[in-house]
Parts: sequence; C-alpha cells; structure tokens
Amino acid sequence: MADRIIATIPSGRRGEELRVALSEFKGKTFVAVRVWYADDAGEMKPSSKGVNLKVDLLPQLAAALVEAETVARREKLLTEGA
Repeated sequence: MADRIIATIPSGRRGEELRVALSEFKGKTFVAVRVWYADDAGEMKPSSKGVNLKVDLLPQLAAALVEAETVARREKLLTEGA
C-alpha cells in the first residue's frame, strides 16, 4: 500500500504542514503523524519531526486527542470556532 494521506493541517509556520497518513513498512501498517516542509524548490519533504505508531494504537491516540481537546476547551485555550 502506498502512503495514504488522511489529513493535511497547516502548521502555522511558513512552508510547513502536519500530515496524518496510513503507511506500510515491512508488511505492517502504521499511522504516521509528521511535519512536512517545502524545500528550496518548493517540493514537500518529510522532516524528522513526527511519530509512526502501529495502527492498532490508533484508537488510544484518537481518545487521547479527544481528551486533550476537552481539557483545552475547559481551560479556555481554544475558542468556540476552533
């Protein structure tokens, strides 16, 4: 399976974005969350900033992100529209 990009999120830094993808390595599927950057030619390249997790850890990661959002909203770190 070729990498399947699930989401691309602008990072707020010029020329960088956060990509969430499903990828395969040595017959195993992973969730990749990685910062990509534009090189001098404008081509997007993966940086060393990121993490690859076994796909079976995806439910735990998703739950942790939902909890992080809940806490951030409770502490008013996010606005209603965010």
